[in-house]
This record gives sequence, structure tokens and C-alpha cells, in this order.
Amino acid sequence: FPSHDTRARQEAYPKSGRDIVVERGAWICSGAIVLGPCRIGEQAVVGAGAVVREDVPAHTVVAGVPAKVVKGTGSEKKL
Repeated sequence: FPSHDTRARQEAYPKSGRDIVVERGAWICSGAIVLGPCRIGEQAVVGAGAVVREDVPAHTVVAGVPAKVVKGTGSEKKL
């Protein structure tokens, strides 16, 4: 960034559209980084130290850099 002007830096970023949504029952473990915009699905688990760059499906476990689906949580609703 070419300037150390704090106001210029604040105004350079979008004010909306970068939201991170964490749905009911989702867990985000220590040291994880979640980059918006993205949605962490219901009952999903983000592993420690993971870097999330996109949506995490409901009822899944993600881990790694970048985060990838490791497995289902086993809490999916049975029909």
C-alpha cells in the first residue's frame, strides 16, 4: 500500500460483501483463519490452523492450508 494514512487504508476496502457466516453448531478450532466472503455450514468443523478460503459444506470437517474436506462429521440427518 503506497500510503501510511490510516483513513485512506480504511476507505480502500469494501464496506460490504466480505461477510463470514458461521451457521448453528459449527466449530472453528484454535489458530484457524477464515477469509471472507464465505459460509461455515451447520455442524461443520474447521481444524486447528486451517486456512478457509471458500464455503465449508454443512456436516463436514475441513483441515489444512488451504482447507480441504477431510470427512463428514457423522451428524447428517438420516432420512
